[in-house]
Amino acid sequence: MQRLKARFRFIALILIIFLVIIFSFQTFLLIQLKIDLLSGSGLLIELLLIFIIFLASYFVFKIYAKYIKPISDLQEVLNNLEIEGDIFFQIPATGIIEIDNMIDQFNRLIERLEEFVLKIKINRRQRQEAQRELENSYRQLEDKNEELIETKQELEASYEQLEAFNEEIQASNSELENSYQEIDNLANNLNQIIYLTAQLGSAIYTDEEVFWKEVFKTAIRVVDEADYGSVYLFKNGKVKFIDAIGHNLSLLKSSEVSEDLFSKTTDQVIIIRDILSISADADSQQSKLLKKASKPIKETISFGLYFKKEKVAGISLDIKANSENSFAEKAISAMQSFQNLASAFYTIRRYHDIHQKTQKEIIYSIIQMLEIHDEYTRGHSRNVAWLGEKIAKKMGMSEKECEKTYWTGMVHDIGKILIPENILNKHASLSDQEYTEIQKHPLWGYQTLQSSEELKEISQYVLYHHEYWNGHGYPEGVTGDQIPLISQIICVADSWDAMRSNRSYREALSKDVALAELAKFKGEQFSPDVVEAFQDLLASGEVS
Repeated sequence: MQRLKARFRFIALILIIFLVIIFSFQTFLLIQLKIDLLSGSGLLIELLLIFIIFLASYFVFKIYAKYIKPISDLQEVLNNLEIEGDIFFQIPATGIIEIDNMIDQFNRLIERLEEFVLKIKINRRQRQEAQRELENSYRQLEDKNEELIETKQELEASYEQLEAFNEEIQASNSELENSYQEIDNLANNLNQIIYLTAQLGSAIYTDEEVFWKEVFKTAIRVVDEADYGSVYLFKNGKVKFIDAIGHNLSLLKSSEVSEDLFSKTTDQVIIIRDILSISADADSQQSKLLKKASKPIKETISFGLYFKKEKVAGISLDIKANSENSFAEKAISAMQSFQNLASAFYTIRRYHDIHQKTQKEIIYSIIQMLEIHDEYTRGHSRNVAWLGEKIAKKMGMSEKECEKTYWTGMVHDIGKILIPENILNKHASLSDQEYTEIQKHPLWGYQTLQSSEELKEISQYVLYHHEYWNGHGYPEGVTGDQIPLISQIICVADSWDAMRSNRSYREALSKDVALAELAKFKGEQFSPDVVEAFQDLLASGEVS
């Protein structure tokens, strides 16, 4: 289009120049020919000139009508084009090939532009919808943000409350932990005291030193404040130290301290400060020796135990000299418990001794009745008991097992009381029926002893004391290690004393013959281990 306008301007310029040349030529011609403008020739020239001008004007008009006017219309259309509305339109053809080609291209451009504008509108609506959604989302986010701010403020307030509550809980937990620890310590202490109490029944079978050592060890565990301590017996006016913690036990044992130095030890639980400097005779040799054997002491809690108005023992627990601790009320209560426990020990021990003495007297009476009933077995039960205990010790059995062996030997023939005297003291050989009657005495002894709680345990040893190692014994015919060891021992001790004593049916055998019998029936009637232990006793001269 710009090129077309440029051409038109060029043509108009040529036309103007042409007109100027014509007028100039007319003027020149008129001047040269000296023709009067109003003459016929001049008029003819004027008319010719007007005609030429008319032709030029007509030519310019036709150019305008054919080229300029369509271009102006097209420019006006383009100037009036509004993208905002519907831009779909068609420019009509002009008949001018160049312009029509340009219009055709323009119309196609308009179509593409319409499609593009349509897409723009769609995209604009989509953007608008998206913007509205974003605005809605933004408002929602703002609302949520306000809610979050409120929630945050509430959470901060709750957090402050929780922190305060947590501090309270921590303080409570600390108190509870301390309480739990104290309860746990008390429970542990109680368990130790209960355990020690439960051992009273078995402690009566041991000496009092074993008992007091156990009480002392438990006391120093229970009384938390104690750093050192000692336990001692009062014997013949002297103090016999039997155990100590912290102090020099060897030096204490060798000190032979007089009871007088422990005059402050009473039947009450007492607390004494600086006990080493306030003894009855602080400058005596014994006091100096006691101080040398003892570590420096700040405070002492102690008690003495009196039984039948006699001072028998005592415990002292000490706090070291540079300690900030002191014995509390619970320490006094704990020591009182141990004092009561020790008193109970001696009471039980006394009643047990009485019971043991009574039981022994009853058993001895029964044995005497048996010996009256069987004149050839006088002293036999005591001999078997003594030999059996020796063999048990030789075989390394415990003190309790040795004691059971002794009492089994004492009562092993108690069932013979039910056998008629004429069978027990018969000089001739026994008939089968009489021998069967004799074989019943282990069972009768077992049944007799079963009725006594104290003798019930040894009743089974009495039942099996005539069983043979090879299973040919009576009353049940058990073999080998099925026979209780104590019964195996009594079998050997019983046979040896029987062979070495006079019987109604024969004279006593010599030691060599009896030894030969033991060797002959070793592994058949007798346990090989028991026979070997007894042979060692004979060889060493401990028995004969």
